[in-house]
Amino acid sequence: MRKLSFFTAALLAAATCAPASATSTFTAAQYKKAKEAIQAMQTTNLIVFGSANISSDVEGKTYIGGNLSGGGTFGVGHPGKSAKTFALARTLTVGGNMTGNINVNNGIGVSNVDVAVGGNSTGTINVNNGAATATVEVGGTFNAQNFNPNSKKTATYGVSASGVQTQDQTYVKQNTKLKAGGTQDLKAAIATETSALTDQMSMLSQILGALTPNATLNSSNQNSIQFNFSAAANSSSFAVADITASQLASGTFFLPQYASVKTLIVNVSGTTVNFGANAAGAYLSSDQTNIIYNFLDATTINVNTAIYGSILAPKATITGNQQLNGSIVAKVFNYQGEVHLGTFSGSTGFLVSSPPTGGGGSHQVGDVPEPASWMTMLLGFGFLGSIIRRQRRTERLAAA
Repeated sequence: MRKLSFFTAALLAAATCAPASATSTFTAAQYKKAKEAIQAMQTTNLIVFGSANISSDVEGKTYIGGNLSGGGTFGVGHPGKSAKTFALARTLTVGGNMTGNINVNNGIGVSNVDVAVGGNSTGTINVNNGAATATVEVGGTFNAQNFNPNSKKTATYGVSASGVQTQDQTYVKQNTKLKAGGTQDLKAAIATETSALTDQMSMLSQILGALTPNATLNSSNQNSIQFNFSAAANSSSFAVADITASQLASGTFFLPQYASVKTLIVNVSGTTVNFGANAAGAYLSSDQTNIIYNFLDATTINVNTAIYGSILAPKATITGNQQLNGSIVAKVFNYQGEVHLGTFSGSTGFLVSSPPTGGGGSHQVGDVPEPASWMTMLLGFGFLGSIIRRQRRTERLAAA
């Protein structure tokens, strides 16, 4: 009798020990990243990994990993709407160079208005800190023409400064450790933060995209597009709906009061999105902070109408001139409209290591066997061994 080859034996062992499903839930480390991403969305109004060109206001805190151009005012604030406090989140962070005319206010009521620019700040920056303190750090060159420092509003720069009057030199000082290659290289530090944020937001987007839908979108009547929630959604702390980009192109959305106390996650498929659907209903004022539009694959998002709810689009360039109401996450942001508070503050019941049936689901993250699979594998090898032993015994009897 022909002997089993090692390759054949290995295939047999693998087939014997293979579990019914090769998928597993996301790891604890991946859920930790997603939770960190949610914390960033709760505290920061606008997060951009790359460059941003802005010509309007951002009411809350802003994080730009690349260059910031254009103009605009940051930290404007909004009566009755806010972001969760987080001491480590700066009012404005720019990883690259900052140009244009930039205003930073303290309408959000922080104790310290903190601005960091990793590269050069060659435009003008005006900080209205009120009774709070204000600190500006620039890794490269700093144009202090409109800065008007005082004992409660100071700046440090790494390379050089211009526009510093004699009486202001006490409050605008050089710290060479901040420049590129310095021991406190500000640009490198922000780049590290940006890399971590990108990873965290991408993981959050993947986890949301893998959730099992428990709601559907009925767009048969374009004048009254409705979300229908299943029994599972009504008994869960969150609802999930999977829709296509074309369903966001036009029509009028109405939401029931479901979202006023729970989270609605809308997973949008498609690489190019033209967001033109209008929002209507009482949820506009109360429920926007509980909604996340998750664009897992979108690389281009054109905004043609006001959006109420947070936007999670880690791969996309977002353009438009309509108001955005919620936490915004993008790869590139070229925008002329305002970004409004409040930030996302809904239930985070979807961030559990074993999502509940009907409101969760699992997603393959690798082929490492679960503990039970290791036992199955051992049994498989044991079965294989018994086959080989019987085969050898048969061969010896035949030879005799």
